[in-house]
Amino acid sequence: MKKLIAVMLILMMASALSANDTFSKHSLSTNLGGPGALATFEYQYQIRSSEKSSFFLTAGMGNALLMFSFPLGFNYTYGDKNQLLAGAHFVPLAIYSDLFGSFLPSDQSDSWQIAYAFSPRFGYRRMINGLNGDSYFQIYFSPFFGLQGGFFPSGGIGWGVYL
Repeated sequence: MKKLIAVMLILMMASALSANDTFSKHSLSTNLGGPGALATFEYQYQIRSSEKSSFFLTAGMGNALLMFSFPLGFNYTYGDKNQLLAGAHFVPLAIYSDLFGSFLPSDQSDSWQIAYAFSPRFGYRRMINGLNGDSYFQIYFSPFFGLQGGFFPSGGIGWGVYL
């Protein structure tokens, strides 16, 4: 597993070096908050980009005490330096049912369960061009809807860097 992660990181960095765009197609962000989490790390891959808009596929992982989230989805940005951020994420969860049981069916008996949720994202992203590369600041609202029921109003604030 460690070798696979190392190979993936090397490939991402090598492809970032060979990119001809102003911004790399790859970015990593760290957020305080996120879809059902206190802290989230997120990887984004840019699928499509035009003059003012970009479309990204995203994968991340977050933690909220005894709940672990793994958001998978997409983000769309519109604008130049100041950007509108919109997205949607499907979120598999590993939940300790004694604390977060409202996201689980009532007939579950094990302490740790797997649940699923949906989380739209609406927010603002500010592009920052620096000496060491390009980065961004973002703030967003991402309510969290459990597919078995349950609701959690969440949001995030974070910083990301293009690789």
